[in-house]
Amino acid sequence: MALGAFLNVTNLTYTTALRNELTTISQKVVSQLAQTENMNKEIAALEEQISSVEATADAFTATRDELTAGKDEINGDLSQINSCLPGTKDDRLVSVTHSGDTVTVTGLASDEDAVFSYARALRATNRFALVVITDMHEEEHQSGFTLTLSK
Repeated sequence: MALGAFLNVTNLTYTTALRNELTTISQKVVSQLAQTENMNKEIAALEEQISSVEATADAFTATRDELTAGKDEINGDLSQINSCLPGTKDDRLVSVTHSGDTVTVTGLASDEDAVFSYARALRATNRFALVVITDMHEEEHQSGFTLTLSK
């Protein structure tokens, strides 16, 4: 009987120790679950921010690509506008304005024939669907002109 009582006391001691350990472990599990839930909420908030940043980056990339394509087109237009200009020292461009599919070129030429020659050269490039002399006037013993070029 003494042996049975000893075993019961020993088992009771181990049972109490195991219950205490189980309580500690249960508290840690509850704490870890709460931390995991908080982390999941933080992750969800960060994922929303990431989505927003990615959308902004995509918008910037699309805008950059559009500007690059537009820049290349404008550079090509300017190249043709400059290369077609008659080569005399009196012929020069005053301004070039690019707005959408329309380019307005203002300049001075040695005479009216140089303006007509310039307009014909621009038409011959086939870069512009329409080349119109919208203004021609005398300015400082030269022919001032404005051309409207349409794509």
